[in-house]
Amino acid sequence: MVNHGVSRGCEACKKRRKKCDEARPACKRCVKAHRTCPGYLDEGALIFRHFEPPKIAYTSPVRWWSPDVPDTELEESAIDMFIAEFVVEPADRQKSRGFLDGMQILLNSVDPGSGLALAAKLVVLASIGNRTGRRSLLERMERQYVSLLRTYHKSLSMEEDNVSIENLYTAVLLGLYEIIVTNNSTPSKHTAHVRGVCAILAGGHSPVDSKTGVRMYQMGNRLFRQSPVVLEAKCVLCAPIAHDSLQNLDATLVKFGNLFYQANELLARESPSFEELLQLEENAIALEEDFVSWGDFYSATWLPAQAGEVLEATARTSGCAYCHSGPVHSYSDYYVAATWNTFRKSQLTHIDLLVRLARRLSHEAVILDLEKRARKLVADIVASIPYHLAYDLGEYLRLIETGAPSIPPNRPIGGLLLLHPLYAAARCSVVPVASRMYLSECLSWIGQDMGIGQATQLAESARLGVAGGDRATRALELPFQLPFQEMSEGHILIWAGMLLQPA
Repeated sequence: MVNHGVSRGCEACKKRRKKCDEARPACKRCVKAHRTCPGYLDEGALIFRHFEPPKIAYTSPVRWWSPDVPDTELEESAIDMFIAEFVVEPADRQKSRGFLDGMQILLNSVDPGSGLALAAKLVVLASIGNRTGRRSLLERMERQYVSLLRTYHKSLSMEEDNVSIENLYTAVLLGLYEIIVTNNSTPSKHTAHVRGVCAILAGGHSPVDSKTGVRMYQMGNRLFRQSPVVLEAKCVLCAPIAHDSLQNLDATLVKFGNLFYQANELLARESPSFEELLQLEENAIALEEDFVSWGDFYSATWLPAQAGEVLEATARTSGCAYCHSGPVHSYSDYYVAATWNTFRKSQLTHIDLLVRLARRLSHEAVILDLEKRARKLVADIVASIPYHLAYDLGEYLRLIETGAPSIPPNRPIGGLLLLHPLYAAARCSVVPVASRMYLSECLSWIGQDMGIGQATQLAESARLGVAGGDRATRALELPFQLPFQEMSEGHILIWAGMLLQPA
């Protein structure tokens, strides 16, 4: 039986070791016994108790990969490895977010056999199993995953509407596990966990407070797409800028999601009317102003810094798969980089839509400027890639100059953050073919060297789109269909991981 974490029962039921229904303001057991219910501990105090976690400095994970280390010994160190490879603290919590920030404290507050702890082990050990080709470890994790799913569903059914933060993030980690182990025969298994996370976050009793964020997690829901977008102070992706009306990227992404689905439905028709296409173009142009405004106003601390530059001749002779000529950017932390790349890939997809509409409406005069802006967005995404994939950016630049045959890889979280931006950019017809092929090669590297199965899938799909040919030919070349909606839903798990913060 899985231990479901810290008890949230009232103080009287915990003292008597009785099951509490956690009703508010008084539990039914106390009411039935005609005694005053003493109430409940504050949720923040319960989860993030006054505990100073040990500082774990990230070191290259190569030492975990020795084939001489048995699977059982790896399991004993799995939580420490998970924290080192997947948990990221922000540079400044007042100005930024981390990824699964506070998870170390949360894991220390639950039993080692809890669903959350087991899910964390699954994520890191599956990643190591993929990177090292340890079939025995992957099979062991698959058996544990199936067992955990059964107990997790029971745990959720007991909580009904009041889902605990442990169970929310167990769902997030189970989704990440599916992204890591996915293959051509199971390309979309992560979506069940994505939709579970969406349901919890959109529910009235979500353990995370993010009003606009709820809309972010329901962009595929038609009812949400029909309601107006309202800017909120609390959001998932926002920069600490002076203009309050511009600091929320969430609202722009929700509006973009609405337009994206409308455009796909209209352009899928055999002969949409000229008036419908013209109205869609007008709406898209109006939304482009939102993207431009967000990109023009931000705090200086959010600007990428140029860490160096790679010459074309150096990139051409480099043995590093993701090495590319041009500037190399660094960021204050991963959250800032992820927000910028989410903005870039969304605006890039939006520009791609504007180009498609311009061609349908014979508005050729605007295409040249749109293509120029698209190339700038792609160049900025490319400049961010070494920051995510190299273990040390300064060391990367030094090794590239010396022609070193290999570069120490970064922790897998860097690859996870790049999955959807690279895939979205590689799908855009406005992006030059050479750039699209390079982006697909980066996805292949993430799949192989960081052990993320979905990256390999996305690379194959992106290459197929670049190769061209009619739809029937492309369908025969790839053994599975890769729906863009389901792949984009995987990015939602990254956003959910950014919502977790210590109180």
